[in-house]
Amino acid sequence: MISKRRVSHSARRFVGFPSAGRKGVSAVEKENQRVRLTKRLLRDTLVRLLREKPVNKLTVTEICAAAELNRSTFYQYYADPYALLEDAERDLIAQTDEYIARICADRSDVQYLTALLTFVRERQNDFFVLLSRNADQDFQRKIMDAILDKIREQIPFFKDTAPSASYIYQFLLMGNLAIMQRWIGRGCDLSVEEVAALTLRLSNGVMDACRTPGRA
Repeated sequence: MISKRRVSHSARRFVGFPSAGRKGVSAVEKENQRVRLTKRLLRDTLVRLLREKPVNKLTVTEICAAAELNRSTFYQYYADPYALLEDAERDLIAQTDEYIARICADRSDVQYLTALLTFVRERQNDFFVLLSRNADQDFQRKIMDAILDKIREQIPFFKDTAPSASYIYQFLLMGNLAIMQRWIGRGCDLSVEEVAALTLRLSNGVMDACRTPGRA
């Protein structure tokens, strides 16, 4: 199990574990906080290890050693490293959904994307690792689908209903994913405003070309 010192310090930092002087916290609430902390520690450890090797090369023993937890604690929550990876993916998608939901709907296209990319930059390490070849290749589709589902009504070029729209969207999806991966891989060297403007300029250019008769 996690040592008493580790729980008291890390929990306050990550999940708001109550200070020693706080009263009225139930045993169930304390236990839930310990569970959240333990899972967060395991997810963070997995992301760190995935920088070095793919998930199919990681063992429960290795993850537990890096997290300073025993195997029985791991198996309380996860069957194997793949189950832990799925939980890390769900957590990042849920946080992305929550962040997008807080973005004001009346913002302009570029302001909306800028706000979204600000979140990506803040969590760039998680995005970099989980979008890499060392993680689940299907996560690329999962995270982009989650983002598109939230912003479809905000970005005009996602509202097209023409028969060819699904092909255009797929092209834009993979192109924008490549831009985001390169941006994250280069340590977010461009500003979020620059990346948002570039994404919209390229995407709108593709849509305009497809709508204009006589143009490829």
